[in-house]
Amino acid sequence: MPHDYTYYYISTAIIYALILITTWVTVKNWKYLSTTKESIFLPFLCFTIVIEIISNYYVWILVKNASIVLDFYTLIAMLFSIYWFYSYLRMKWLAIISSILMIASYLISVYYVESYMKSYVDELPAIVIAAALIITLNVFIFFNKMLLNNKVKKYTNHRPFWITIGLFVFHINAMPLVLFLPNLKRLTWQVSGVLVFINLIMYGCFTYALSLKSARDE
Repeated sequence: MPHDYTYYYISTAIIYALILITTWVTVKNWKYLSTTKESIFLPFLCFTIVIEIISNYYVWILVKNASIVLDFYTLIAMLFSIYWFYSYLRMKWLAIISSILMIASYLISVYYVESYMKSYVDELPAIVIAAALIITLNVFIFFNKMLLNNKVKKYTNHRPFWITIGLFVFHINAMPLVLFLPNLKRLTWQVSGVLVFINLIMYGCFTYALSLKSARDE
């Protein structure tokens, strides 16, 4: 029985649209963002687009699993997030520990595949678990230090608040999804729906934050 890719195509198109919209908003508001800590989002979003193109090349041209590309992207995306949190928190120990854990989890995943499986079909989700734990830790410290000390009077005008919410919602939901994915059918509307939802929340928060022209970023 042939697979029905309808939900996969729809969810993929929506996620790509979210990435492009966020990138467009960032470019549109560049004159307001260029002097803020969020200026690093433009090169990161461009990098995301390049990775998506490469992963599609793996899947549709080479007919290979693109997990090796996406795991590398997860590593770079997390190092980007760690640096962004560090730009606000200025906790060197937190940035160093978070970076070491991410790199170690990535190397563990690669070693597991190369040594035991010879493929990325049923890879060890160490990097996704590490990412969720690291983001949760950084978010907790961020809220404790930046938001609970009365520096922020109005959350709706606070770029870091919305970016932090987006990162947290995405990673805390991505972890169980990846853990149970081997027992789920990727092409079902339920799985596609969850992927769209968590990306909608994350990129929606990014888009709103990066569209704030006179927002506070401290």
